[in-house]
Amino acid sequence: MKIEEFAVSRRFRVRRDGCGNPIIPGKGSSHVYEGFDSGAIAVCLMFATARKWNTVRSALERAGCKVKQNGDTEGCALFDPSNDEQVSAVIKAARIKKRRIPSPAQLEHLRTMRKAA
Repeated sequence: MKIEEFAVSRRFRVRRDGCGNPIIPGKGSSHVYEGFDSGAIAVCLMFATARKWNTVRSALERAGCKVKQNGDTEGCALFDPSNDEQVSAVIKAARIKKRRIPSPAQLEHLRTMRKAA
């Protein structure tokens, strides 16, 4: 699964990093990107303390994610985008927000406010 397909299915925003690769940004420097294994998507997590990283790493491993890089305060893990348990653990760890989808009433209200302005 490509990162764009994953983002559309979960209502996430896709941005481009400095190299032009698509990522799903999280809080801070954490983000989700296309992994190097076929069908896998990876998450890169960076924290201020080793204690936070170790706590999150163990939670990801319990969910079934494979930690590929394990640094002192940061690391990367591969996860299966079709496994809901792994996806929810990654969303929580990277603190990724879903895109809001406005209702028809909200869109109509915005149109009337723009006309008034």
